[in-house]
Amino acid sequence: MTSMEKKPGLETAAQKAMSRRQFLKRMGLLGGGLVIYGTIGPYRGVTAAGVPSDFNAFLRIGEDNRVTCFVGKIEMGQGPVTSFAQMMAEELDVTYESVDMVMGDTARCPWDAGTWGSLSTRQYGVFVKNAACEAKAVLRTMAAEHLKCPESRLMAKNGVFTDNNHPERHVAYGRLTRGKVIERHLTELPPLKPYSEYTISGRPYLRRDAREKVTG
Repeated sequence: MTSMEKKPGLETAAQKAMSRRQFLKRMGLLGGGLVIYGTIGPYRGVTAAGVPSDFNAFLRIGEDNRVTCFVGKIEMGQGPVTSFAQMMAEELDVTYESVDMVMGDTARCPWDAGTWGSLSTRQYGVFVKNAACEAKAVLRTMAAEHLKCPESRLMAKNGVFTDNNHPERHVAYGRLTRGKVIERHLTELPPLKPYSEYTISGRPYLRRDAREKVTG
């Protein structure tokens, strides 16, 4: 058998090698269709279609002022169980410790295409932040009505709105929501919190699953 011949069923290393273009063709991403990314409803960010625009799908505030964050992603060692909690706490202005995570529960979490491609924190995270941003704005309106003061006088911190002119007057998120779905929504989202004001996101936090990973 010459060097140019080969036995049936065998391939040379060169023949086995696949170019990036060939790989994309086999995956159907070239020639067979178009991959489209965009935003759903008023939400900002880049992700696959199907993500709900109702912020209630991503969070629930209990009467005890604890916040449950729901995401369709799962924790596979890359850390979103921690980063999502940080983003929710930062944008909602609650403590990091008050956020509980529910991940990958198809009966309770919003739709998600899957956990892959390093998309969880950097792309899907914007939907978590948007949900918290809108929820806080709605809660601010509810707090203003409850405290009978202008929204501009309210300061949010650790899950409580306080009247800056009368610090003794305040109301917790949980008292406003009573643990129920918030029926109000905004027609236009307020701006997200600027990075310069971050106190939780971007800071080193111990991974929430660290103890379980070490102890089994």
